[in-house]
Amino acid sequence: DRRFPEPAEVLSLEEAQPFALGHRVASTFRRGHVFLAGDAAHQCSPIGGRGMNLGIQDAFNLGWKLAAAADDERFAGLLDSYDPERRPVVTDAVRTVEARFATLTTGGGTGGGTAAEGAAAGLAAGGSDPRTANNRSRDVATVYRDSPIIDYRDPRIEPGVVPGARVPEMRLDASAAGASLRRRMGGGGRGPQHLVVRVGEPSRDVGTMGGVAGPIERSAHVDALPLVDWLDVYQPSAQLLAALGPGLFAIRPDGVLGFAGQRGEDARLAEYLRRLGFAVG
Repeated sequence: DRRFPEPAEVLSLEEAQPFALGHRVASTFRRGHVFLAGDAAHQCSPIGGRGMNLGIQDAFNLGWKLAAAADDERFAGLLDSYDPERRPVVTDAVRTVEARFATLTTGGGTGGGTAAEGAAAGLAAGGSDPRTANNRSRDVATVYRDSPIIDYRDPRIEPGVVPGARVPEMRLDASAAGASLRRRMGGGGRGPQHLVVRVGEPSRDVGTMGGVAGPIERSAHVDALPLVDWLDVYQPSAQLLAALGPGLFAIRPDGVLGFAGQRGEDARLAEYLRRLGFAVG
């Protein structure tokens, strides 16, 4: 009765059993050709469904990298980014869940306290406001801060989406028939793509995209690779301007912003693509 966050009356107890719970994270998510994901890599309380969400995000992060590396050995280096990207995120999430679980069972570790106090402590452990806490618990607010395949040199002063963070779904241009980001990255049935997008300013013509430091060499099995799609947005939507702003950007197949630059920084973009494994002329 003290812990339940809403007024309720317990009428009867049909059955009670002890529940053994552990909060654990593997010391590494990769050893050679073996990768750990989901419950094999981490364990936490079922509160909030974090274990499921974290496991899905593990697979989403690893899947496109495995596909690329299996098709072409040039992309084998992508696999080195899986542990540095996912394990810090998972460790932080499990610690947050552990703190929330403590507020539920012990009122914040004091052995007492009301449900309201416990809920407040749980919110403090998860974020500054309900929306932030909700996005964090759904793992849509993840930022890969220590990834070896993210270019963190961001020229924007107040970016809406920072490198390493997920770019939200949005309409790309201001026209009524403008394609959405996810639809554009879907590859028309060919699988997830990298999207290189140059965002213009509504008041000026940014010209055509053209080549970016030369063409990208692809293997014969191009459909199995994380393709690169090139896009100029002359009249960006308000959503796109708020998220990215004018400039040159590269979004990974998992929707993570990997590169942010100014229009014309083709050399920097080429350097980033080489880091991923592409052969750029």
